[in-house]
Amino acid sequence: MNLLAHEFFHNYRESNYEDDSRDSFVKVFNLFQNKGIADLIDKEESKEKETYAAFKEKWMEMYEQAYGNTPATLSKIDSLVKVYETNPSKEDLTPGGEYIPLADLVVFNGHPVGLYMTRLIREEGLFHPLIRNFDNPIKFIQLYNRAARKHNRTSSSQEYVLSQKLIKHVKKQQCKY
Repeated sequence: MNLLAHEFFHNYRESNYEDDSRDSFVKVFNLFQNKGIADLIDKEESKEKETYAAFKEKWMEMYEQAYGNTPATLSKIDSLVKVYETNPSKEDLTPGGEYIPLADLVVFNGHPVGLYMTRLIREEGLFHPLIRNFDNPIKFIQLYNRAARKHNRTSSSQEYVLSQKLIKHVKKQQCKY
């Protein structure tokens, strides 16, 4: 049942998401938001191993590593937007315009990073705004940053906070918002 709800969410969101930006950064945060919220439905901590039980142990190790590396991945994305805006090299773009260095950071179709981000948002008490803004990558980034800052004030572990440069870039490139 949870898997069906997960897939229904993707279909429902796709019918509501109206942005047609071709920008790779907008697309990647749209992907993280879409996959992360859906994964909250059927991939809770206690069920993750059960969900992926059919896969080999090595696959699960790689998934968990990608999940744990989310702060480093977000930091790399932040660095890439600075390079992209200053000097985007034609060799770094696919014929369709995708920014290859950014695409290389999206593993497992964005599930581990998206789940990490949405869990942090939920854990820091921002679940209802996450759901209300289920189709808005800008709000998703802003909610993630609020959650990371809140976490950083109350915990000894530090979460990565996305830069204003990245937020401005995504906001400028996203068509609908």
